[in-house]
Amino acid sequence: METVPNRREFATAITAALALVGLDITSTPAPAQIALADMKRFRDALQTIVRVRFGKHLSDEQMSEVMDELFKGIAHTQQLNKVSLKNSDDPLAGFRADL
Repeated sequence: METVPNRREFATAITAALALVGLDITSTPAPAQIALADMKRFRDALQTIVRVRFGKHLSDEQMSEVMDELFKGIAHTQQLNKVSLKNSDDPLAGFRADL
């Protein structure tokens, strides 16, 4: 298992993650447009955050699964953000509880 980063390394990882997320939110580039190095830094930053927060409870296999699920969630979020909705858009059907 890797060592826990010091405060400076952790702050650098958080800053890199926030910078990349900020870039993703403001300019909304397609995944192919984001440089491979940026995605690797983003993945490393997220992995550092997860490892510091939950590392003592996760095996290496579980850490890999967590990272895969995180990136699936990011991909789903990007797909949802592509759909343009207006304030007047209603859901297809209203929810009714059948009792």
